[in-house]
Formats: sequence, structure tokens, C-alpha cells
Amino acid sequence: KEYDAKFLKTVEKEGGKKGQDILGVYEMGGLEFFCTTIDTPEGDLHLMEIVLDNMNREIDENSEEKRGGAGPVGKMLFSAGIEQLGMIARVPTDKIHKINTKDWMAHVCKQLQGELQPGATEELAKGVVLADKQKGRFPLKMKDDAIAAAIAYLRERNCFPDNDDESDDDFVYGDDDFDDAF
Repeated sequence: KEYDAKFLKTVEKEGGKKGQDILGVYEMGGLEFFCTTIDTPEGDLHLMEIVLDNMNREIDENSEEKRGGAGPVGKMLFSAGIEQLGMIARVPTDKIHKINTKDWMAHVCKQLQGELQPGATEELAKGVVLADKQKGRFPLKMKDDAIAAAIAYLRERNCFPDNDDESDDDFVYGDDDFDDAF
């Protein structure tokens, strides 16, 4: 399939920006695994892999705009198109003892009656869930269920924090709490 060069730049840019976002969360809280949506590929697995590659690319320290850098984080990406919900996941080699990517993707595919794509490995896997208008299965609606299934899989293996974690209740002080200090 042929893609417009300008459109490919947009796809690459989305990956680079999302990579920076994920890197920021990883550096702040140490999340080793992450699930998120991406928009520009519209369910196209080839374009999703381009986004993933740009998320994971090394950061060019000389560049004005920092892009990528999310290689250390295991991630599953979801992109809804008209025909299908595309899913792609990559787990770094040093984390596959915690999460096997092929098993993770197979779990999500099973939950949504999707298909694990051929060639899945412990580090990289792709899946699709086809739309079915007669059965009310629309990729945009299935995306949330897919993310929930992916996170549940991580939680079952203690690789994602629980919502009811009490550490979230720590006090956060803003500048206005320290009026007397200035």
C-alpha cells in the first residue's frame, strides 16, 4: 500500500510525541508498561508499527524538538479505523520475563474475539479486531474494552498499579499552600 510522504511524516511525528509522553510518565513514576491509543494510523498495522518505532527511537539530543525515547517501556497501542481495531505491542528484552508480548496480545485478542497476527514473538505482537456492524462491533467502541483487557492482564501479573492504591492519596502541596514562606 502506498502512503503520502506528508502523511507518513504526521504518523512519525505522532509516534515521537507519544514516545516523549510515555517517557515522562516512566521517569516520574516508574511505570514499566503502558497502554495508549494512537490516532493517525486508523487501525492500519503497518502505520502503527511506524508510530511504535518512532516512540522507541533514540532521542536526538541535538534536535530542538525531543522525540521518542520510550524504548525502555513495554507498551500496547490501539488504533481504531473504520474496518478494524488495530493493536500492536512491544516489550523490551529485559522485561519479557515479566510480560511475554505474544501472550499479552493473545489475551486481549481472545477477550475481544480478535485475531493474533502471524509472526508474533515474545517481544513484538500485532492483533486486529474486525468491525461487524450487524453485531454492533465498532472499532472506536471496542478500543476501551481492549485497553481494559490489556491493563487487567498487566495487573494480574503485578505489572500495573491498582486503582485503589492508597499511595495515590498522598498530599500534594501547591505554591498557594506556602504563602507564609515567601
